[in-house]
Amino acid sequence: MKAAVRYHSPKGHARRIAEAIARGVGVEALDVTDPRAGLSEPVDFFFVGSDSKGLSLPDEMREYLQNLPEGLIDQAICFGCSSFTRRPAYLVQELVKRKAARIAPQAIWSRNAPREDFLEIVSQFAHTEVTRNEDDKRLDPKVYLFKELKLKEQREAAEAAAAAGEDVADEAEEAAAPAFEAADGAEDAKADTAE
Repeated sequence: MKAAVRYHSPKGHARRIAEAIARGVGVEALDVTDPRAGLSEPVDFFFVGSDSKGLSLPDEMREYLQNLPEGLIDQAICFGCSSFTRRPAYLVQELVKRKAARIAPQAIWSRNAPREDFLEIVSQFAHTEVTRNEDDKRLDPKVYLFKELKLKEQREAAEAAAAAGEDVADEAEEAAAPAFEAADGAEDAKADTAE
């Protein structure tokens, strides 16, 4: 499977997502202003995204997407970063859907600077999607990311509870030791009187 990752990132947030995706699929992420960013060969997966410019896209991204040749993209997966809306990611989707045979139904989106755990999951998603068998059902990025972040939170909460539980259990056992000793002594005394 051949993949390409393109982005434009005046704030640096979309660049971080693009680099995470690129790590996952084993390619270089290119800014759309890079002369090498154009597509001249077909790609199976085209990951593309941008930071926001207010409620719009930066002119560089809009121009890049409008000038993309048709027929070279099998599936597009879009991403974006904005402080308050998913609009930039969906604007990318609107422009790229005219150029791609298929487009993922949801976009990868981060509010402001993406967290490291989010970037790790984005990288895993990209790797999973690109290495998936063609006959397998394609993943919805939004569902995948949400599920993986929730699973990570649950694992961390369980680990924290287990760690705290061990401490609490040890303290409870120490506090209960005199009561256990007294109960054992009472049983021994009862057994002695029965004899």
